[in-house]
Parts: sequence; C-alpha cells; structure tokens
Amino acid sequence: MYKVKKYYIILCVRHKHKETHWSVQAKKKTAAGRALEHFDDFYKSLTTSALNIRKLFKLQREYLDEQEHKLKQNTDENVTLEIEDNRFVNVATTEHLLETDVRITNNLEEKNANIRKFSVEASLKAAKIDASRIINPGITDLSSALYEFVPATQIKGGREGWIPEAQHYKYYENTSEYAVSIEQEHHLHFPKHLDVYCYEKSNHTPFDSPQKCVTNVLNYYLLDGGSLLPVLALGLQPGDRFLDLCAAPGGKTIIALQTLYPNVIMCNDCETSRVKRIHNVLRQYLYDLDEKWFSTGRLKVLQEDARFLSLQNLDKILVDVPCTNDRLSVRENENNWFKSSRTKERIQLPEVQAQILSNALKMVRVGGTVVYSTCSLSPIQNDGIVNMALKQIWEETDIKIIVKDLSPALEETKCVYKFADKNLLRFGHLVVPYLPQNYGPMYFCKLQRAC
Repeated sequence: MYKVKKYYIILCVRHKHKETHWSVQAKKKTAAGRALEHFDDFYKSLTTSALNIRKLFKLQREYLDEQEHKLKQNTDENVTLEIEDNRFVNVATTEHLLETDVRITNNLEEKNANIRKFSVEASLKAAKIDASRIINPGITDLSSALYEFVPATQIKGGREGWIPEAQHYKYYENTSEYAVSIEQEHHLHFPKHLDVYCYEKSNHTPFDSPQKCVTNVLNYYLLDGGSLLPVLALGLQPGDRFLDLCAAPGGKTIIALQTLYPNVIMCNDCETSRVKRIHNVLRQYLYDLDEKWFSTGRLKVLQEDARFLSLQNLDKILVDVPCTNDRLSVRENENNWFKSSRTKERIQLPEVQAQILSNALKMVRVGGTVVYSTCSLSPIQNDGIVNMALKQIWEETDIKIIVKDLSPALEETKCVYKFADKNLLRFGHLVVPYLPQNYGPMYFCKLQRAC
C-alpha cells in the first residue's frame, strides 16, 4: 500500500472594511489634519459670573498709572544710590582690558569662520528637494500626490518651472526700501455704551446661548474675545463714517453699532452667501432695522470686491481680511482652507489680502484710520501683508501712512489677553491663545493716513 500525503493550502484573505468603517475613516487625511501639519511646519518657532471688560481695563490702567507715579518719585533716589555704588567698582588695568579684547576678538573670528562654513546659502545648495511634496497643477486629485501643500516644498508657477515656496513668500517679507513712520499711542478708548463680558482667567465656563427679548431680538452676541481689540483700535468717535470692508458674518459690525458712535455704517462682502449672513445677523439684533437704519441710510450693506471698491470721505475702515482662520482650520473640515480643492486659492491669499489693504488705505480720508486684522498666526498674512501694502502705497501714490504702535495703550488689556512678544512683530500686535484665557489668534495693526 502506498500512503498518499495530503497537502493543505491555507489562503489568508484580508477582510477589507467599508469606507464608512471607523478604521478607514481614521486613516483618511482630513483638511483639519492637513492644517495641523501646516501649522507644525510654519509656527514651530513661534468663578461663574462674567466680568465687564471695560471695567477691568479701567482698573488695570489705574494700577499702571499708580505704579508709574511711584516709579517717578523714586527715580532721583535710585540714581543717587547708583552713583554712590559705582564709586566702589574695581576698574581693570589697561593691560588686562587689552588682553581681554584680543581674546574676545579671536573668539569672534573663530565663530564667524564656523558660521560661514554653515551658511544658509551653502545649506540650500546642498539640500535635496523632497519631490514627494511638489504640486503638479495637472493633477486634479492632489491627495494621491502627497501632502497637498502642507506646505509644499515647491510651487509650480505657469511655465516658469518649479520654485521653492519660501522664495514665493519672499515677496511679502519686510524690507527697508521705503520709509516707515511709527508712532506710539498711549490711550485705548473704550466707549461707555459698549458692554462686553468675559469670565476670569482659567474659568472655561461656556456662556449660555443667546435668548430672544421682548422685542424679538437676541440679548447678546457671542464672539471670540480677541475680536474686540481691532474695533477698539479704530478709536471710533461720534459722527464717524465707518466701513467694515470684509464684514461677514457681522460680529465686529455689531460691536461698532453698540458704541452708538458712527453716523454711517457700511458693511461689505463679495459673496452673496456672506452678504446674506450679514443681513441675518443684523435682523437678529436690530428690531428696527428697516425703519431706523436702512431707510435713513445710517446702515448700508454692500456686495463688492473689496479690492476694487471705491468710496470717499471715510473716517474709519476695518479690514478684517479673509485668512486661513487657524482656530477654525484645525477644528472643522467643512469649507476648510486646507482642502485640496482650495490649494490655489490659499496660495493666492496673501496677494488678495495686500490688494484689499492697499485699497482701504486709498479710500480713507486724510487723518482717518485703517485697522488691518486676521485670525491667523502666519507672519506672512500679518506683518508681511502690512509691509507689502505700505510698500505698494509708497511706490504708487503720494499718500503718507503712519503705523501706530499700540504697545503702551495695550498694557491695560493684559489683564485679559496674552500677546505675542512685540520683538517678533514689526508693525502690529498678536493675541495668542493660552490655557488660562483661550482667545485668538487675532492679529491687528493700526494705520493712520497723514496726507
């Protein structure tokens, strides 16, 4: 008899989950995920009762004034003590000083030699291009191409070949090719009719949803705390003609309305859906919108491209431009700036922002104020755009613009907000989120037309 050996073949079939399965969904790269990766690459170096913010600022200002007064009183005594102490300082001999100077000079020369060996230019020449992060405009679905500009190492510009993204953004970097006037401003006016509330630091209790009053309008408007400062920076005064150039959804317009200062308020946006949102917000908070506001011409809603809008005799203009909206980009996928379908739009965003700001500086009257703002941490979209607009105005017109340094005026607001180090910014100010008081990001820069 022959024994027949039996062979068994075991087939391992991997089960493929449906597209709706959680494991498949978890591996998908969302727009919010791409935004987080982008920020990692670009920003790495960077009780239950509500409190009245106006009163907090006032108390803080009184405290600061008191400290300044005490400091002035002690100035003479401190100077005298310092002079007395200096009499007992040991002075090194000339030979020792010369020896120290030679040693320091040699060390500096040695360090400079090492720095030259590792120069940026040499490093760039030796660097390898990450071909997996190149944008090819011929590909309709960039998801298969790689990170979908998060950020792309290279940008394709027409038929001119591939260029590094950093080179593309150099156009917006700060330059010294034109004169810039910067003046300090020491006072931040908080209108007495404007009531804004927040919780104390480390209290993350959410506000209740707004409720309708007897007049059938909502009793308060909820917005990010950082959004208050650009409106305060405008310095609205009674009788002003005010333009909110990129107004949707309308929160900052509501703040301006509550000051009771402007004689005329104009809200503008370019898209029908966004203009509709402005109308909806206004109707939610103004019960006499048609009778008192629209019919009298005190409130106007416009639908124009902010780059080409032409108005005259405006006292104050708020330029809250479209931006990457960092807070929203990392939380929501809907209409996210980091969608692959919006790659081209996102790359062109700085150019659009600069054109909008330049147009606003041309429209404001002599002596009037423009405040530029974004809700982004991006240096390009913030100081970079201010720099580009100022340069364009200097080259193309005879208009003179003064940049207002609000650092002294903002001292009283630090009881509520945390600001980025001013040494990192040339023109504006940046509210940065942190755990005790999670407001922002909100960048704003005050510009005044001198002539």
